[in-house]
Amino acid sequence: MTAWLSRLIPTRRAPPPARREPVAVIAPAGKATCTLHAEMLTGGQSSSDLAFLVWLLQSPADAQAPLGAREEQALHHLSRLVADPGAHAHLLPRAAAVVPQLLARLRAASSSLSDLEQLVSRDITLVAEVIGMANSPYYRRGAAVVELAHAIQVLGIEGLRATIARVVLKPLIDARGGELVARSARRLWTHTDRKAQLCAALARGDGADPLDAYVLALAHNAAWNVTLRAMDMVAGSTPWRLGTAFVAALAQRRDQLLAIIAMQWHLPEGAARVAADVGERGLTPEASAHVVHLYAGDRLASLLCLHDSASATALASGLLDAAGAPAQACFRAFTPSPEAPSR
Repeated sequence: MTAWLSRLIPTRRAPPPARREPVAVIAPAGKATCTLHAEMLTGGQSSSDLAFLVWLLQSPADAQAPLGAREEQALHHLSRLVADPGAHAHLLPRAAAVVPQLLARLRAASSSLSDLEQLVSRDITLVAEVIGMANSPYYRRGAAVVELAHAIQVLGIEGLRATIARVVLKPLIDARGGELVARSARRLWTHTDRKAQLCAALARGDGADPLDAYVLALAHNAAWNVTLRAMDMVAGSTPWRLGTAFVAALAQRRDQLLAIIAMQWHLPEGAARVAADVGERGLTPEASAHVVHLYAGDRLASLLCLHDSASATALASGLLDAAGAPAQACFRAFTPSPEAPSR
């Protein structure tokens, strides 16, 4: 947790500073409206989740594998976790204390650019992230940005809020834990960062709240972190069998955990409704527009993580055509051209 957040939300002990990751962009609002439709989202969610988990855990897939004893035990443990209100407070305890206050602070009417600039200037990590964002492919318009005041002028209040949220919320995807959590932590954050920014851009294209979409995407991937922790608690000498049936059952419980995490974080009413919908019906494009933002952001982020830039762009072309200008700009920021090295 940054020094600034420690002043905002008192805490007993701050974790070590997070490693700096390349920054993409949450694209500023455009006039184009997102017109996503279910028919644009080809390929089943089960196959997408299986490919994602194989990449995340760097484990082989066995699509037709039946549930073994170890897989059934993990699913049973997760079902009990979902059904036990007494266990919910321990899912992401630090997040439950941090997120509501962070969102309230960022949304406060008094949080003008000058107020946020004062908060950023007190923390070297935030300063570095803000300048990095201002130099990202979308925002930079000429010479490199090196001064904080210039960076804040380039970003505007929405970009600045997103950058602050990114720095504060990243440690909630915690790498401390068992084998699966430790093995996947860096890749999970890469996917989370891209997914959150893409969801925010999709929401902005529809005139929805980008900060809500950003935090909801992070909560959805935080549920993967909880899921992997539960799997790490199941002892066994045989490797995990990543079959379609097992991964689909994991994803169902991940979505149920999202609804619980949203209540813990006291997300705004609209975001909480989306989380409840996903928890009840799963992550499907056959739902509200805001659920489609989460679905499409998840799909686009997975394409970016599982494929090289050219392949990801080709596979995402139909979805991007329907997604609107802000999401297209955000996706392009993660797929630099060969002559423009990635930051």
